[in-house]
Amino acid sequence: MRNLLAADFFRQRKDILLKVAIILIAVFACIGCGLYYVVSLMLDETELAAEPFLNARYLYGSAFGISTDVGMIIPIFTGAIICKDFSMGTVRNKIIRGYARDSIFFSHLFSGMVFGCILFALYAAALLGLGTLVLGYGAEIDSEEIKFLVISFLAGMLSFAAMCAFESMIAVSTGSLGLTIVFYIALAIGLQMIQGIVSMITWLPEIVYEIMNYLPGNLMYSVMEGSKEWDVYAKSMLVSAVLLVAFALIGRVVFRKKDLK
Repeated sequence: MRNLLAADFFRQRKDILLKVAIILIAVFACIGCGLYYVVSLMLDETELAAEPFLNARYLYGSAFGISTDVGMIIPIFTGAIICKDFSMGTVRNKIIRGYARDSIFFSHLFSGMVFGCILFALYAAALLGLGTLVLGYGAEIDSEEIKFLVISFLAGMLSFAAMCAFESMIAVSTGSLGLTIVFYIALAIGLQMIQGIVSMITWLPEIVYEIMNYLPGNLMYSVMEGSKEWDVYAKSMLVSAVLLVAFALIGRVVFRKKDLK
């Protein structure tokens, strides 16, 4: 397992997709901050004070969206790197060399989640840092605000880990980059559609609404608002953890039975 992880991490560091992802993160962070800065220049002091979104904290919250620009890129790139192991025949060679399928799968899963979490951390830090420089943070930075940043950051890491676990599951199940991309887009859009439909139904059990409220895609809104309702983040992390485990178990079962040619 240790050798597999070392090989997967080495391959990630050398892969051109990592460099492309970092460049895209830098570009989108600059564009986002730049657009907000331009809007702020167009407003006078009174109008600027009345706009709660023209600050770094709001920009930081936008990094948590799983269906936004970078939010889509991170899990898709994770799946793409894993799919290369199949297209290049590396997975089959690992099995021939005697590595267990479970070890191969969990190596992909863990390295993929680490890859996604690092990219999320870079994007969130870029928006927070650059946004603070050009727009200001948007609130007084005290112990409570630092607690908010730490807890929300951990919740965001876990939500992206869950999404990367989904991509890892699809990648090892299909070995196809095209299907991996399609399934993630379907998941991200499908979750939003399901949440919209569920919100219009009044007779479902309360637990269904609870789950819908704390799916990874909704975390973004709490962070943008600067919410300090800590139970919201705790429940969001719990739902993300459950999803992560579910995707891992499904992927493990499917990969065990997968016919590798």
